[in-house]
Amino acid sequence: MQWKRLLAITAVILLYSIFAFAGNRLPQDWELWAWQAGAKADVEMDTAIKYGGNSSVCVANATGPMSLVLPEVKIDGKQGYQFQGWVRTALKGGQQAHLVLLFYDGEGQFLKEKKSQVLTEDTNWTLLTVNSNANEMPQARKIALACRIWGRSSVRGGKVWFDELSLTTLAGQKIAFANSSFEDWVFAKEYQKLRFNPEVLNYTMTIATELKYTPEQRWQNTDNSLMTLSMSIGQQPRAWVQMYGVDNAYSNYYDQNRNLSVNFRIRTFSISGKTKFRQVPLDYRLGRLTLDYSPYILTLVDDAKGGYLVRHGSSVEGISVLGGFVDSFIFTEDSPKFGWGFRYRALLAKTGIEGILLRREGLADSGSEQDSALAIKKGILGGQFVAELAEQKLFSPLAEAERVKSILMKSVTYQNAVNNLNYQLHYYNFPLAFDPPYRSKLPRFAEDNKTFLGWNPVDRYKGKEGYGLRLQLNEGQLNGKAELDLYTEASVRKNRVFGQLSGQLLGVKVTGEALTHGQIATNSYGTTITLRDYSRLGVKFNKASKLLPLKYELGLQQERYRGTTNYLQNCATEYRIADGKFKGMGLSLGLEQDSSNDLGWRWYLKGNWQLPNRLNIMWRYYNRDHQDSPRYDDLRERYLDYDNMLLLSIITSFS
Repeated sequence: MQWKRLLAITAVILLYSIFAFAGNRLPQDWELWAWQAGAKADVEMDTAIKYGGNSSVCVANATGPMSLVLPEVKIDGKQGYQFQGWVRTALKGGQQAHLVLLFYDGEGQFLKEKKSQVLTEDTNWTLLTVNSNANEMPQARKIALACRIWGRSSVRGGKVWFDELSLTTLAGQKIAFANSSFEDWVFAKEYQKLRFNPEVLNYTMTIATELKYTPEQRWQNTDNSLMTLSMSIGQQPRAWVQMYGVDNAYSNYYDQNRNLSVNFRIRTFSISGKTKFRQVPLDYRLGRLTLDYSPYILTLVDDAKGGYLVRHGSSVEGISVLGGFVDSFIFTEDSPKFGWGFRYRALLAKTGIEGILLRREGLADSGSEQDSALAIKKGILGGQFVAELAEQKLFSPLAEAERVKSILMKSVTYQNAVNNLNYQLHYYNFPLAFDPPYRSKLPRFAEDNKTFLGWNPVDRYKGKEGYGLRLQLNEGQLNGKAELDLYTEASVRKNRVFGQLSGQLLGVKVTGEALTHGQIATNSYGTTITLRDYSRLGVKFNKASKLLPLKYELGLQQERYRGTTNYLQNCATEYRIADGKFKGMGLSLGLEQDSSNDLGWRWYLKGNWQLPNRLNIMWRYYNRDHQDSPRYDDLRERYLDYDNMLLLSIITSFS
């Protein structure tokens, strides 16, 4: 069988790796710096997505703040400098990307940093700029150039591309520095024979508990205890094992019949490393797999909301085939189900090609499933053209007429930029029945602040065929975006329009927003009319006090939904303690009205205190409690949560 052959190839590569190991591959002369303990990221050479030359650098799967850094460039501190570079993002979980200049004196002491504007979510190639004025830091003698990802993401799969960097004086003199276009790549460590690192074994023990109170659920308690072991042999391979004692033990606080005895069952493990096979560098992994191959059919991460936690198997990435690279994998599901497949990536005639195949065997009633996707990327007129096809095939041992069910999805996108305005044109056709099991399902909102994060394309466009236009403006302190969709859903023509613009006005940050959902119909006289299902207009004002650690917010919104007009108004003041025993505590006092829930006006108090020992206290009190379950409203595109709550959580870890 094919999957047995794949296992044999994986075993050969694993045995071969005992004799030759490779370190991380990085752009020559550049270093990877973590800005938070335990933060990690993957650095990749990307020949398909680049702004110029033969390749760009891609920083992917950052678990915290990370920077790709060129450590030392000599300068004259009396001059001003401009650092520029082209950046493209596909970020998740609220992370940001920007360029940074780090200034040091002659002794290597850090002085100051200056950074560019930031990019978030999905953007096309954008020119970012960092400026320093003449005589701003006359004692500076050298700088470090940094390509940085900032923020911690709970969602795996974010990527940032950097390319074509430049450094000039304000007088226009170009400063040469190494590998500015990321064309030269090296291994951080040379290939070496097997040897043991003195610090061969490391462990981390993490204990977390959360106590939550709401009027509906009353007290709820969740405990979590994890032990992680890691081992390094030389620099490669790396072994990682996670065990647990009390894992996701839940009670209503009055039920104390939980089994709290400690056990050391293995929850998940992985062995990973780099090796050479016929002088070609390969990445291999055995155990827990994280395959971020396609947003449509295969994004395998630890995502409980997607219906899968961990999948164990093996993968080999980087096999050279037909001018490109093949990544192969096989993983187990619930017995007797298992999945296998491959990904092919290549740059042919300046056209990027990426194909993915996922085959699932052993399904119910001896059935099987084959999911495939093809993406073609081509630079046209300074922008990028992307055509994507994905197919889900279900094979059943039933009658011949029903044996094969095929569902095809189509997407065509063109992205470009004019000055600081990025635009995107999009055609999409996602059948309602298109539902692969391992697509990425991003959460619709952040758990901590209920901020909307984004959509997975399958879930956003499922059951729809139509066209979209996206505009994004980054002009200094003026930022905005606009979205227009015209589509057909269930044989009904519909539209969605969204716009947001923010900027500074007399020291006040002003944000305006508009959203409308509608449908196009024909009345009994044959006249085409537009029916509005929902609309919202709003404006928000934010102001920080110069004398006190206070922030003020005023928000005004009007909603129209099925003939009813609702008003949402909010004014609040936040006080954050910067020093002393209560450092880090934030208190908010506000007054709000939401006529859609018949509560009228009510005042509220919110607090959040992050203590140094990782104890977090969060509370929210309304003088009139709605007592309704929190939910996300698709039509209103907002998270609805009117409930009183007290949340105590603590995370203790040692290693």
